Amino acid sequence: MRASGKNVTLSRHLQTSLTASREASHEGLTNCKQPGLFALTFDDAPTDNFERMLDVLKDHHVRATLFVVGEYLRDPESVSLLKRAEEEGHVIENHSWDHSRLSELSDDEIRRQIERTEKIFHEQLGHGSRYIRAPYGDCGNLIPIADEYELTVVGWSVDLDVKSKEDRGTVESRLSDAEDVTSSQICLMHDSTHMLETKSIDALPEIIQLVHDKGYKFVTLEECLKG
Repeated sequence: MRASGKNVTLSRHLQTSLTASREASHEGLTNCKQPGLFALTFDDAPTDNFERMLDVLKDHHVRATLFVVGEYLRDPESVSLLKRAEEEGHVIENHSWDHSRLSELSDDEIRRQIERTEKIFHEQLGHGSRYIRAPYGDCGNLIPIADEYELTVVGWSVDLDVKSKEDRGTVESRLSDAEDVTSSQICLMHDSTHMLETKSIDALPEIIQLVHDKGYKFVTLEECLKG
């Protein structure tokens, strides 16, 4: 699996990412254009639980949007997994080149993060991106720079990652809190278990059922943001 090749620095990135993501990201688009839609998104894929995540999504007929760190595509196994994801209807988008905190970068460094990722997407997947999400939801000057590349910056309205000691009630409470703000959701999750000490993929079938029970329709990000 891809996780075996990660270094300690990237592990710290992932752990910090989970900590920083608990609140909704107010930078970029954070909800769908129409009420009742639910866009499930995963950041930093593919990591240690990616294949299992794909299996769960396939079993439940749910398509997701995957925000992928560009440097992961230097690994042939990651490319193979992402191609499988696309074959199963999931959508792959830009999550920077190396998961840097964009607010700490110059404008030219942000452009380089975008360009390197778009280049390797074209080389390995045969296409570029339409959307970009900042690591940690920390955009810095990303929004006007992304416009130069015709990329739309996307945040999230609710984080449904399940930490080790959390239960369904905690997750349901976070979703209810988000519903007080907006009638459609862009949901943030991660597929990693080991790196983030979460049980998100273990809980994914129950989360999918919870979302269905609340009357939402699962959509890809493109469908979510259509006017």
